[in-house]
Amino acid sequence: MTDDAGAAKECTFTWNAGASSLSLDKSSLSLVNGGTGQTVNVTSNDDWNVS
Repeated sequence: MTDDAGAAKECTFTWNAGASSLSLDKSSLSLVNGGTGQTVNVTSNDDWNVS
């Protein structure tokens, strides 16, 4: 991800082998420095860890 100031952050998703699925209810987000949080709903058939 990259914010409006150009600062990049990396999201890493780690999962076990198999036929996992992951979907989000938004195709993109507009995040601003010092702005309010946004909710993204994640649907999956597996357990996930985001780090």
